[in-house]
Amino acid sequence: MKNFTQKLKKGTTSSGTFISLGSSIVTEIIDHAGFDFVIFDLEHGSGNEKDILGQLQALELGTAVSLVRVKSHERQRVSRILDLGTEGIMFPRLRTASEAQAAINALYYPPIGSRGVAKMVRATNFSLNYDDYYANQKNNIIGVVQIETL
Repeated sequence: MKNFTQKLKKGTTSSGTFISLGSSIVTEIIDHAGFDFVIFDLEHGSGNEKDILGQLQALELGTAVSLVRVKSHERQRVSRILDLGTEGIMFPRLRTASEAQAAINALYYPPIGSRGVAKMVRATNFSLNYDDYYANQKNNIIGVVQIETL
């Protein structure tokens, strides 16, 4: 997890940026800038879910962790992005406590949440690291909730 969750728990100042271009080359360049985190914005901009894999791969050798701002908090959409190996999800435009709870539930495996379990995914190194990923994901996944006020 590149020690990002430890920084958050300690209250250490972190810096990051949004990427909305869908480009793995731009992602790699930004990673060299020394940010602690990058947020791939699928709600706005020209990037889409098909671009995420290449962008995640572009971050692998650097120090920045990846967060993906999803289009919606649908459990299946969140699971697919997490299964690709992102470290966290940003949920936009949540309006109620029940929407926020459903979004957070989508991050975690049962019994904590409702995320579906799949061993043969990129996040688990195609099952090679499944046991470790499954056991530790509750301590490593980052959830950011954006509340929309009317």
